[in-house]
Amino acid sequence: MKSPENVIEDALPVHMPKPLAAWLTRQAGNREQRHARRLAACYALTMSDAGERTG
Repeated sequence: MKSPENVIEDALPVHMPKPLAAWLTRQAGNREQRHARRLAACYALTMSDAGERTG
């Protein structure tokens, strides 16, 4: 399976300047990480809520 960075690099036009391609790739990676952190935070909140309700 390809990492999100590889998929994005494959989708970028070949003539795009390398620094711009690298920057776009980095931005996409940051967005993925933020999304993952948000999901983890929501999951942690949900689990703590469930623990308080059942305990």
